[in-house]
Amino acid sequence: MRFKITKTSGVYHLLHEGEIVYVGSSIFCEKRIFEHFKDKVFDDVFIQEIKLGMIDCEAEDIAKYKPKYNKSIPICNSIFSRERYLLKFTGIEKIRIRKLIKSKAISIAKIHGVEYYYLKTLESLCEKK
Repeated sequence: MRFKITKTSGVYHLLHEGEIVYVGSSIFCEKRIFEHFKDKVFDDVFIQEIKLGMIDCEAEDIAKYKPKYNKSIPICNSIFSRERYLLKFTGIEKIRIRKLIKSKAISIAKIHGVEYYYLKTLESLCEKK
């Protein structure tokens, strides 16, 4: 299997048999993609070169395609961004989202200053609404 991956930053999509199985972003896509060979099965790669708004684009694509290897969705740290994406993903109104964030009912992890919301938590919130 050979991929032609350029040294670029952006959002990358790993595909297996034409299906998007993982969406990620990196300022060093080439290096990051090769790290995925350890734990993911894929046979093609698509990279969107993006400098600004990488996290937003990655989050939108994870919410849209629901790739099987993505376990969380990144959200930028501003409260407006969080509310917008959580509303878009869950359909839960903004006031309830604020309460859920404050009460820490939504599981998050912080990596390099980016908050990642676990998809299982968001999916369970969707079922309760």
